[in-house]
Amino acid sequence: MAKKRRTFAPDFKFQVVLELLTGEKSAAQLCREHQLSETSLSRWRQQFLEQGARVFESQNGNTAEQERIAELERMVGRLTMELAAAKKALNILQVDIMPAATTAAANATEAYAIGAISYLELLDFKRQLLNSRLREAEAKADLRRAEVSLEHSIGFRPDEE
Repeated sequence: MAKKRRTFAPDFKFQVVLELLTGEKSAAQLCREHQLSETSLSRWRQQFLEQGARVFESQNGNTAEQERIAELERMVGRLTMELAAAKKALNILQVDIMPAATTAAANATEAYAIGAISYLELLDFKRQLLNSRLREAEAKADLRRAEVSLEHSIGFRPDEE
């Protein structure tokens, strides 16, 4: 019957190699104590020494990666706030300002028809209505720009979730 091959946990290997490198125990002692072959212990030691530098590299990589993630999260947060502000501005224009400007222009037209206001005053009301429409169009454009910017940053439309 074939002998079953033993497997060792990474923590165990690390502890054994650490004991060897610190000089707590000799290679022969560790092999006897844990019933290991000198070849296995030698291979573990070599892997430890070759890959030890990677432990520190990954920490630096993670730090840079974490900084990048934090930067992207801040950018998404800022873009989300811009989107919310653009939606709120457009809503105020559509709910409060546009109806009031439209009503005022209609009332001014009626007042001009009966001679209650001058033509210049009528034109002023019409100008205010056109300015409100322009601000509404600009707010729609700002909203779309904010949506596209956020969409571009996160890779999908926020309302697709």
